[in-house]
Amino acid sequence: MESEMLSMLISILIVTNISGAITPNVGVSSLSHYRAEGIIFSDISTPILQIVDQQSSNSSGSDGLADSPWPMFRQNLNHTGLSPYNTITNSGKLKWYFLTGHQVESSPAISSDGIIYVGSSDHKLYAIHLNGSEIWSFLMGSYVKSSPLISSDGTVYVGSNDCKLYAINPNGTEKWHFTTGDYIVSSPAIDINGTIYVGSYDNKLYAINPDGTKKWSFKTSGKLYSSPAIGYDGTIYIGSYDNKLYAINPDGSKKWHFTTGDIIESSPSIGLDNTIYFGSYDDKLYAINPDGTEKWSFNTPNIVHSSPALGSDGTIYVGCAANKLYAINLNGTEKWNFPTTGDVWSPSIGSDGTIYVGSDSDYLHAINPNGTERWSFFIGDDVRSSPAIGSDGTIYIGSDDYKLYAIGKMEIPPISDVGSSQTLNEGDIVPLNASASYDPDGTIVTYEWDFESDGIYDYVETTNASPDGNFDGKTTHIYGDNGEYKVTLRVTDETGLNDTDTSNITVNNIAPIIDTLPAVTINEFENVTLIGHATDPGSDDLIFIWSWEYTPWSDKTTIYYNDGTGPDSYPSPTINPGNITENATCQFGDDGIFTVNLTVTDDDGGSTTVMTNITVNNVNPTVTIESITMDVEIGLRVAGRKYNDVSMILYEEGNSMGYVSIERLPGSPNEQMAWIPITLDMTKVYSATVNYTPEGPPNVGGNPVWIYIKFQNGTIEKIHHTFNVQQSKKKNSEHWNHVEPWEVDLNVHLIGHQFEVTSYITDLGSDDENLTYIYGSQSISVIYLNNPPEPDPYPSPEVNPRDIFDITTLLYQGPDTIILIVKDDDNIRLDFGQGINVGVVS
Repeated sequence: MESEMLSMLISILIVTNISGAITPNVGVSSLSHYRAEGIIFSDISTPILQIVDQQSSNSSGSDGLADSPWPMFRQNLNHTGLSPYNTITNSGKLKWYFLTGHQVESSPAISSDGIIYVGSSDHKLYAIHLNGSEIWSFLMGSYVKSSPLISSDGTVYVGSNDCKLYAINPNGTEKWHFTTGDYIVSSPAIDINGTIYVGSYDNKLYAINPDGTKKWSFKTSGKLYSSPAIGYDGTIYIGSYDNKLYAINPDGSKKWHFTTGDIIESSPSIGLDNTIYFGSYDDKLYAINPDGTEKWSFNTPNIVHSSPALGSDGTIYVGCAANKLYAINLNGTEKWNFPTTGDVWSPSIGSDGTIYVGSDSDYLHAINPNGTERWSFFIGDDVRSSPAIGSDGTIYIGSDDYKLYAIGKMEIPPISDVGSSQTLNEGDIVPLNASASYDPDGTIVTYEWDFESDGIYDYVETTNASPDGNFDGKTTHIYGDNGEYKVTLRVTDETGLNDTDTSNITVNNIAPIIDTLPAVTINEFENVTLIGHATDPGSDDLIFIWSWEYTPWSDKTTIYYNDGTGPDSYPSPTINPGNITENATCQFGDDGIFTVNLTVTDDDGGSTTVMTNITVNNVNPTVTIESITMDVEIGLRVAGRKYNDVSMILYEEGNSMGYVSIERLPGSPNEQMAWIPITLDMTKVYSATVNYTPEGPPNVGGNPVWIYIKFQNGTIEKIHHTFNVQQSKKKNSEHWNHVEPWEVDLNVHLIGHQFEVTSYITDLGSDDENLTYIYGSQSISVIYLNNPPEPDPYPSPEVNPRDIFDITTLLYQGPDTIILIVKDDDNIRLDFGQGINVGVVS
C-alpha cells in the first residue's frame, strides 16, 4: 500500500526543468535526477517523497550542486535545512571534535564520499575525514565565516573576509579566486549551469561563471550578510542590510523587492509552494508570496538573524535573539517555542523530524517535533554554526571554542559519586571529592559542583580549565550559614553525557566570639569607652547589646546587617564572616564597682556574653572661700560750734579707702551727717581718723563728733568724741584742747555683729555635700542635696557634678580661724574626709 501511495504521488507531480519546459509524469526510475525535498512519515523506514525541480536538486550533472548528504549551507538551494537522512539513533554522544585555530562560525558541508569541509576564523578552510582527522587545509587572507559549497565536480566554493570567493580543487589546491569590494560572509549557491552566486559586504550580489569570471553583479543599498537561495524558476533571493529582500532574475535584473523594518541577515528559505521565508532585525519572520507581496509575518520578542528551516509537514522553524526556537504553522501561527539561554541560530532537520540548532547558551539542542527536548550537547561556547547532517545521522557543527564537533549515537553516561554526607560548623572548610566518579566507556572531562543544589553550578573543572589548576574533581567550599544543604556533583564525559549525585551537608551554627573586655579604673564623672570586637564564622546579622549596671540609659543595641543594607535572608546568600568592632561609652556619677555586659547575638539565635568591672573612685570635693565680708555704712556726725570743718578718713590695712568732710558754716543745721557705704573684708584691719579744723583761733565752744557704724539689720554702733574743749572759763582764753586728729580702731566695734562667708564647692561626683563652719564658739552645718528633697541614694542615679556657691552668716567674735569642713556623701558613707582651713578673721 505504501509503495502504491508513493507511485501515485510521483505520477501526479509536474516538475519544471531549468528551461521552464514541463516534464510530464516521471516514473520512479527517474528519481535519481531529483531530490527528496520533504518527508512525511508513516514510520521511520518508509518515507513519502515530495519531489522538487532540478534547479534545487542534488543533480549529478557536471555543473550543478553535488549529490551528497549536505553539499551546502542549509543543505540545498532552497535553504530548507531538511536532510533526507534519519537521525533517530543519534543520542548526542561526542564522536570526535576537530580543533582549529579560531572560532568556527562557518557551517560545514559534507561531500558524497564523507569529507567534511568547514571554514574557521583562523583564515583556513579544512577538509576533514569522517574519523575527525585532517586531510588538508587551505589558507586564505582573513576569516572564513562563509559556509562552503560543493559542486557536482567536487570543487569547493567558499568566501572569506579577505573579500574573495575561492574555488578550491578536491585536493586542496586553488582553482581560482574572484575578488569583491569587501568581506564575504555570505555562503555561495550554484545553479544547474554552474553559475555561482554570492553576496558581499560591498552591497553587491555577484553571479560568477564557472571559470571565475564575473557574469554580472546586482547592487543593493546595504551589506549582504545573507546567503542567496535559488527558487524553482531560477530566481535568486537574498536579504540586505538596506532592510530589503530582493528577488533577482537569472540575468541579474531585479524582479521585485520587499522592505522590512530593519536589516536582514537571515538567509531566505523557499517552500514547495514558492513561499519565501526569512527573518529580519525588526523582530519578525516573514512569509512572502512569489510575486513579492506579504503573505504573513510572525512577531518575535527580538531580532531574527536565524535562517528558517522547513519541515516536511510545512512547519517553519526559526531561531531569534530572544533565546527561543519557534515552530510556526503554514498559516503563520505559533505551534510551539523552545527556550534556551542564548541567541538561537539557524536550525537543521533530520528526516525523522528532529530539529537541531545551536545557540549562544553553548549548547547544541536536539528538539522533538512536538517542541520537547530530545537532548542537548554542551559545547562550552557560542554555537553560531548551522548543523550539517551526515548520511548516518551524525550532526556536524562548529563552535566559538575553535572546534568542529561530530555528535552521534548513544553512549554510556559517566557515573557521578559525590561522596558521603558530612556534618561540620559554620566557617569550616568542606572538602569535596569526586575522584570516585568514573566513565565506563570514556573519559570525564568536566566536574561541576552545585553547592546548594539550586541548579547553578558554582565550581567547574574541565580538562581545559580549572580554577585551582588541577583537574582532579576535588574542591572545597565554605557555607556562610547554618542549615541542611545538598551538594550536587555533575560529571560530564567527552561526548557531553553526564550524571549527577547528591549528598547532604549539615552545617551547625556557631555563636559569635567576643574579645575579652578589660577591667577599668576611673574617677567619678569620667567617661569609660570600651571597645567591643566580635567575630562570627557564619555570614550572619549580628546584634550588639551593651548593658551598664550603673547607668541603664547608656545601654544600647545595634544591629549590623551582614550585607550592610537589611536583614539577612536564610540561608545567607553570601560567604561573609562577621567581623564587627563597636565602641560604647558611659559616664559615672558616683563611686563604686559596677559591671558592664556585652552580648552579641547572631540571626540564628547563637549568643555570647562577656562581662567586666568598672571601678570608680570617689573624688573629694574641692573648696575655696571666695570672701568673708560684712556690709556696713560708716557715718560721721558733727554738732556744736560752727565755723569749723570736720573730716573722716577710712583705712583698710592702713590704706585710705574712703573720705567724708563736713563744713560747719553759719546757717548749717545744728547736726550734720555724712555716710560712707562699704563692704568690709573680715580678714583685714579697719580704722578711721577724724580731723578737726577750726577757723582761725578756736572760738569758744566744743564740737561733739560721732562715728556711726550701721549694720545690715539696722542697728548702729556709735563712737563719740568732742573737739575744741575749753580749758579755762576766761573769756578769750587761748587755751583749748582736743583739736588733734581722732584715731579709732573699727574692728572692735564689729564684735557681735553678723558677717557672711561665701564659699565655692565643686565635686565631680553626683553627691550630697555636707558643709560645717567652725569659728570661735560657733559651729554651723549646711547640707546641699543632689536630688532634693531626699538624700541621694547610692549609687547616685544620675551624672550631676556639683557646683555650689554657699553664703553662710556668722557672728563676729574677734580675730580667730574659720574652719570649713566639706564632706560628700561618700566621705560620710565611707567615714573619711578632711577639713579645710579657709583663713583667719581679723
